[in-house]
Amino acid sequence: MVTVKRTYRVLIGGQEIGTWSREDPASWDAEMRWFHKNGSSWCTDNMRDEGELHLSPGCALPPETHDGCLCSGVELVPVDEPEYREAHNLPS
Repeated sequence: MVTVKRTYRVLIGGQEIGTWSREDPASWDAEMRWFHKNGSSWCTDNMRDEGELHLSPGCALPPETHDGCLCSGVELVPVDEPEYREAHNLPS
């Protein structure tokens, strides 16, 4: 499988707390990447052990929920806008 490094915004309650990057299939568009991370059976808690997590100063991930994961508290949004990538010095 051909993969490419992708970056996601890490949101809690709609507020960005940092970014997370990992290898995803190159064929996945932003919609498929959003669905995989937020709407499928993939557990958001996996981000603790996969990829590269960069939190903004003073920000932290919430504690695990009653089911032992972050799925109900964190949203991962694919970063595809060139302006956002430039402003945050992210690779294209």
